[in-house]
Amino acid sequence: MKKIYLLVTLMASMSFATRIGVLMNSSSCETGETVLIDMDVEDSNNDTKVVDGKKENLPNPGVSLGGHVKFKYCVLNVSSLTQVKFDYAVLRLDKKCPSGTYPFQRHHDNEDSNNANDYKGKIYPNVVNSNATLEYCFVPKDSKSKTDYPVGKNYGVFAKPKSGEAKDNVVYTKFKVDDDDRTYEECHTVIEKVEKMKQICFQGKCEMYGPYLVDEKKEVCHERNGNEWNYYGASEDIVKRMKRFADGERNTEYGVVKWVKNLKKSAAFEEADAPMVTVAPTAPSIKGLDRSAVAVDLKSAGALKVSIVDINGAVIAHVAQENLQAGSHYVKWNSGLVPSGRYVVKVEQNGMVDAKSVILK
Repeated sequence: MKKIYLLVTLMASMSFATRIGVLMNSSSCETGETVLIDMDVEDSNNDTKVVDGKKENLPNPGVSLGGHVKFKYCVLNVSSLTQVKFDYAVLRLDKKCPSGTYPFQRHHDNEDSNNANDYKGKIYPNVVNSNATLEYCFVPKDSKSKTDYPVGKNYGVFAKPKSGEAKDNVVYTKFKVDDDDRTYEECHTVIEKVEKMKQICFQGKCEMYGPYLVDEKKEVCHERNGNEWNYYGASEDIVKRMKRFADGERNTEYGVVKWVKNLKKSAAFEEADAPMVTVAPTAPSIKGLDRSAVAVDLKSAGALKVSIVDINGAVIAHVAQENLQAGSHYVKWNSGLVPSGRYVVKVEQNGMVDAKSVILK
């Protein structure tokens, strides 16, 4: 009996590994096992595209867009998933999600004409045939977490951090999957209370009496495609948080994040002297620059203008970004044939300016 007791105690204390998939931000996968999910999206007037964030952040991490949407995952075996200061999700590749996380499902109604859906690897419990049913694990945030990023920094996850929840290195992009446009009619019967008058006749004299409330059956029909979400009984709060980065009815929108290098420490950027402008608390501020992007921190929402000016005062690059939210952003610029040397980087937003003298290497 003592041996049996020890065995039961040991089994109770063991943490069994669960397979999950994280989006690949590079060609490396630490386990060597990868999974590819290829969805043939709408052929007619395809509107699959990046809708928020920066296009240069795709195809990485692990997402390519076009006539097909392809997800490439690295398969990891974990006993638990790390909580960070923002909610996120990973692909579910096991019977259950790791303890402390919540499963949810998206059924994609993919293109019907000449459908070319495909997959590679062991994708269970996900199903890919002429449509795709994809399973995810939602990891709730922990506002007290000291961890900057939930997985290895060469991987991506589904997320949309709120302002202040993520480091500058965490870059967010949202994209739209244009699922099949063909529809079917879904109808159901509803009972409505309606007011009616009633005619009452007595001894040859008729009068209208009322109004009376009467139950009236009515058939209501909606056109829709076959897209469906399944939240497996999660609470209203959890569902609302899932929808922050995985939402849509007729089509689907996903938010993804990846880890990027800190531009402030880039070898291409060296601040030549002290900041040229004293920055107000609500003004935009320059965090770094290299030959592909300018890192800025915005204290408020609004359009942003970025200028790179040479020592003679000539503007050699000018970029405008509309509808930016407060937070950290990487504004892409094309250095082209711009020679190394001293320049001024200037950012303008809501009538406020930050400028720094830099040496571009």
